[in-house]
Amino acid sequence: MNKSLLIIGAGGHGRVCAEAAQAAGWTVAAFFDEAIKGGLPINNIPVTTVELKELHTEFPPGSHAVFIAIGSNNDRRGLFEYARDLGYELPVIIHPSAQISPSAIIGDGSVALANVVVNANSRIGAYCILNTACTVDHDNVLDDGTQICPGAHLAGSVICGRLAFVGTGANVIPGRKIGGGAVIGAGSLVATDIPHGHRVMGNPAKPIE
Repeated sequence: MNKSLLIIGAGGHGRVCAEAAQAAGWTVAAFFDEAIKGGLPINNIPVTTVELKELHTEFPPGSHAVFIAIGSNNDRRGLFEYARDLGYELPVIIHPSAQISPSAIIGDGSVALANVVVNANSRIGAYCILNTACTVDHDNVLDDGTQICPGAHLAGSVICGRLAFVGTGANVIPGRKIGGGAVIGAGSLVATDIPHGHRVMGNPAKPIE
């Protein structure tokens, strides 16, 4: 495994991912963030000043892997595809405290942060975020770019479409389908299927403007 990693995104999520990567044995070479124009290191990790189009020269794909640590699902997808097309390894980052079933599958560029649980026969797509202490029970299917926020819980056989977002502390009962791009508000209880692109919140979760 390539052990030198460039983290794209130096915000809060990027810093959490960097620490998870270090705990999993990676050396984080640098952060890259277009909003930060150099300066002091962040959490003792250098911040590169090169432009995005020059990253592959400064940090060649053969010597560095890349992890996209951007909270926005759409932005993360675009950067993932850009790095993939340049030939970078896009590793899965799993914090040592996460419990991942040996029968689960996790796609490239996804992260399972501290105290995450993924149970039997669940399938996690590429560039997904499984945030702190969320749980994904048996036979779930999470399409690419799904984000499960801290403390959210998916019961068995839940399906999440591409770029779905499940907010902090939300709960989804067994067998529900959450459409691509749908947003589940924090603390919600999802007891019915949620159509593509809908935004819901509450207990039970209902559409919001």
